[in-house]
Amino acid sequence: MLLTTINDFFADAGPRITHKEVVGNYREDAWIWRTYLALRKTDRFLHRVAGRCYPYVLPEEVRR
Repeated sequence: MLLTTINDFFADAGPRITHKEVVGNYREDAWIWRTYLALRKTDRFLHRVAGRCYPYVLPEEVRR
């Protein structure tokens, strides 16, 4: 239902999006996040073993 609505809305933008493409993209995104978080966890462990502080990277203050 949602996929049909999206395809109708973007009808002139290009080829239709298929359910298979959505599932494939979701699977790829999930793999990327699992890999990233595992590598980050490993990096934090190595910092702890080496006795170093883990550098939390936070954005600077946002001016509004």
